[in-house]
Amino acid sequence: MLFAVLGPLEVSHDGRSLTPTAAKQQSILAMLLLTPETVVPVPRILRQLWNEDQPVNARKSLSWHVSRLRSRLGGENRLVWRDGGYAIDLTGADLDVRRFDLLTRRAARLRHDPEQSGRLLTEALELWRGPAYGNLTTIPGIRTEAQRLEELRLKAIEDRCDADLALGRHQDLIAELSTLVDEHPLRQRFLHHYMLALYRCDRQAEALQAFRSGRSRMVDEHGLEPSPSLHRLHHDILNRAVVLDSTPAPSVTTAPSAPAELPADTVAFTGRTAVVDRITDWLTEPSSVPPVVTVSGLGGIGKSAVAVHAAHRVAARFPDGQLYIDLHGGTPGMSPLAPGEVLARMLRSLRVEVRDDPTIDELAALFRSATSSRRILVVLDNARDGEQLISALPGSPGCAVLVTTRTGSIAMRPDRHVRLTELSHNESVGLLTQLLGDDRAASEPTAIDRIAGSCGGLPLALSLVAARLNLHPGWRVERMARKLDERRLDELSGPYRAVRSTFDVTYRCLIATTRGRAAARLFRLFGLFNAQDAQTATIAAIAGVDIPTAEDLLDQLVQCQFVDNPSGDRYRMHDLVREYARESALRIDPASQRQAALTRGFDGYLATARTMGHPGASPIDQTLTGWLNEEVGSFSAVVKQTADCSPERVPPLVAALSRLLYSHGHWQLLVELAQLAVDIAADGEPGPLAIAMRDLGMAYKNLKRIPEALDVLTRARDLTSRHGLVAERVGVLGGLGNVHTLLKQHDEAVAALTESRDLAQAIGNVHSEIATLISLGLAYHFGGRNDLALTTQQAAADLADRHGHLRSLAAAQGNLGYLHQRTHRYDEAVAAFTASLEVLRANGLTGTLPEADKLWGLADSRHAQGHTASARPMWDQAARSLHTLNLITLSELTEILATTPPPMPNPLWPG
Repeated sequence: MLFAVLGPLEVSHDGRSLTPTAAKQQSILAMLLLTPETVVPVPRILRQLWNEDQPVNARKSLSWHVSRLRSRLGGENRLVWRDGGYAIDLTGADLDVRRFDLLTRRAARLRHDPEQSGRLLTEALELWRGPAYGNLTTIPGIRTEAQRLEELRLKAIEDRCDADLALGRHQDLIAELSTLVDEHPLRQRFLHHYMLALYRCDRQAEALQAFRSGRSRMVDEHGLEPSPSLHRLHHDILNRAVVLDSTPAPSVTTAPSAPAELPADTVAFTGRTAVVDRITDWLTEPSSVPPVVTVSGLGGIGKSAVAVHAAHRVAARFPDGQLYIDLHGGTPGMSPLAPGEVLARMLRSLRVEVRDDPTIDELAALFRSATSSRRILVVLDNARDGEQLISALPGSPGCAVLVTTRTGSIAMRPDRHVRLTELSHNESVGLLTQLLGDDRAASEPTAIDRIAGSCGGLPLALSLVAARLNLHPGWRVERMARKLDERRLDELSGPYRAVRSTFDVTYRCLIATTRGRAAARLFRLFGLFNAQDAQTATIAAIAGVDIPTAEDLLDQLVQCQFVDNPSGDRYRMHDLVREYARESALRIDPASQRQAALTRGFDGYLATARTMGHPGASPIDQTLTGWLNEEVGSFSAVVKQTADCSPERVPPLVAALSRLLYSHGHWQLLVELAQLAVDIAADGEPGPLAIAMRDLGMAYKNLKRIPEALDVLTRARDLTSRHGLVAERVGVLGGLGNVHTLLKQHDEAVAALTESRDLAQAIGNVHSEIATLISLGLAYHFGGRNDLALTTQQAAADLADRHGHLRSLAAAQGNLGYLHQRTHRYDEAVAAFTASLEVLRANGLTGTLPEADKLWGLADSRHAQGHTASARPMWDQAARSLHTLNLITLSELTEILATTPPPMPNPLWPG
């Protein structure tokens, strides 16, 4: 059976059409084909099918359409029901999108063979019968996928034109490219190909006119200048540059004075497209001095592969030769080349005879003379320091130099410096797939994903794993994934290279000086701390040094690529580097020092969390929100490590974090941490246990897990009663009252919240009194007592304003807005929501859950007033904030952006 979406939706089997004729059935099938073998929930299908016009019997109608569709496709096996939704099983079937993806991936791997690559791309493009999904793109999710596929189609055409030009088929391309340039004026590769094809057909004037027309259109209509590569092509066409000829000039391949020393390009080169484009632009841009481009990065990150790949891309622009030298600045077991040896090797490659015993300066002068007035590319791979480089630079502006190094500080031109980071997960999977072959990778996709994660985006690690698997074709990929889970650094080794040995080289350089040894100690101790990244203050505490000293030591670690500095005050390690640092600490540092370092780190973390989370500490501002956004990814790992090393610190740490996690919408994480705190506190004092149970119950409540919330908060209430825990009881009763409100148990809610308020007043806890008043006002409202609801909510707002509790003030004002809205007093609602938003934004709470909540209320109120145009951007901004906070899915965001008025997202529902 063949499913085809690269054009109007079609289904066929043995030459017989099975395409459904009903529009709703076509739409359902298309939605399932977006993500084959993946369940699409029924609510999502209903929203996409009917938008806001969903009929009362929508689910019944959907079931009928699915039944008809099943019959059309041949029974139950093709469309399956699972986990509250439908999925399509493509076992034994073909989908043209998959065939297109496979052919274009194979073509990319054969880019060095234009005949084969062009044939595969032609075959891929022949699968297209018209715009993807035909007339079904009115459905938002399908429209997004159709746009993605159209982008891939145009790129495939560009790549096929590349292959045709390489094969000398410029004459055949002109008519096609003329149309493509007209239809896609912003796709500059089409214009590039068109100009080159015209020039190679001896139509220089038309090629130049094509550039002028294209540039005029880009500037006049879009305010954009053509890319540097287009300007460069225009310059070359104007000057009839030899490099534009369809066959290389004889001097490139036959002249004895033109060395061609570049290593073979990497066949399985994946990702890095933007980086390679930047490097090639820098190497070939017109300049009065030779461009010097530096590529730096961690050992094993793929610097050499990127440099060689970029060098091959521009080799034809340097017809007088390409020199390549491995300087061995980071090669295990080898000494770095001395500057004199570097120069001597390059002079020998250029057939320059060296007499007597010249000095470094004399050799450098000979090299500059030999490269004068010539166009030579020099690749200096694996440099240790600037001393290896400074004398090896040519003097002719026609030459260019490409350097790779582990130390970014030796970049000759800081503005021509690229620091490589790890491959993305998808790029890692792509590289493994290329190295192992499509069939083997596709047979165990879960294991491939696990291996990609274990290798942390390090190309060296991925290549070593693939080499091991290719050496053992009988192994399951799962076996290798399991080995990496058990002993990652030990497995990432080979007969000639190992990830550990590349780190060893850098570490030995680091400990060669007294200052470096101090940095190495900080490196080892920081590696013990289970956080994705950390602030300077936390790292200083771990190492037991002051912050200025920590900054100095961290700078050394950044220079040698052991540590990244993603933002001004934060530092992170690559996963494999952290494992190496931890190994080193276990080998070198005594257990007592390791434990003391972790204890200092935990205590520093707790102190910061308490400062940030204290309700009366300071106004809610960007410092708090920024710290939370930066640290939240590490909370789980840090708390679990604290539980292993210092369990008594877990309850206070979670209590300090809970207010921040709760107010910023990180409820699932709060459930995880609060449950851990409950388990640990169960064997200790009742006070911390009651607080942990309160936090767990409130997180359950916000996740709409109401039975669990009611159970844990009821047990917490009984615990506070047995032990006379008045302060803890205030918060527990407040949470329990909220749960009763959600269960529509209004009398129980008012009773619990009234007791909570009275206890808060008795012990002088103003923050809890305000919070309870806010909840009590909502309880009155849902119990039908609106006058009491308004007066209580206003009392909460006045008390919060009087005591400077700005978050509570914003919450109370927002609740007043919703109360006015539900009684159709839209002018008062708009005023209340606007006041709430002013408080939030004045204190840095943009992009947060509270802001999204008030924005949504304001938008609904403006819509009710008839001002839908002004409401639309508010709904959109609120939805995007919720998606950024991971509180709604991409499909929910897409639906909200495409629907007017949109459905209120689940995280904002009052119950």
